Amino acid sequence: MTDGWPHVSRPLGVLWLLTVYACGSPETVETVEKAAPPDPSTQARDDARVVLERHCGRCHLPSQPTALPSALAIFDLSEEEWAGRLEPDALAGVYERLRPADGMAMDPEAAPTTAEERAIVRDYLVRRFGPHDAPEWFAP
Repeated sequence: MTDGWPHVSRPLGVLWLLTVYACGSPETVETVEKAAPPDPSTQARDDARVVLERHCGRCHLPSQPTALPSALAIFDLSEEEWAGRLEPDALAGVYERLRPADGMAMDPEAAPTTAEERAIVRDYLVRRFGPHDAPEWFAP
């Protein structure tokens, strides 16, 4: 007995339903195929966050026991738009602390930043604020 599908046996009908359930509908496949590529600005922001978490997370990540309220007030790396409260003038402090010659302490247990790491952060900050707002200290 086939209950409404006279040309398909029950096991084949069940197999078909399981396949559709597991693979999704054709609309689902089209939606996945049409998904936009990642936004370069979002990728730059997230890449910069990784660098800053490594070197500044001690004070700028609220999940750390060493987090400082005064540092979190400047920027909080747990926020999606972590640089959202920063004015271009405040960037000097963020970027300067990444320079190896800077006398200000970051995480004393972290290795000094590399030129590549500084370039990653600089790329994001230029994307975020635009090259026209980049002060002279913003040199790589």
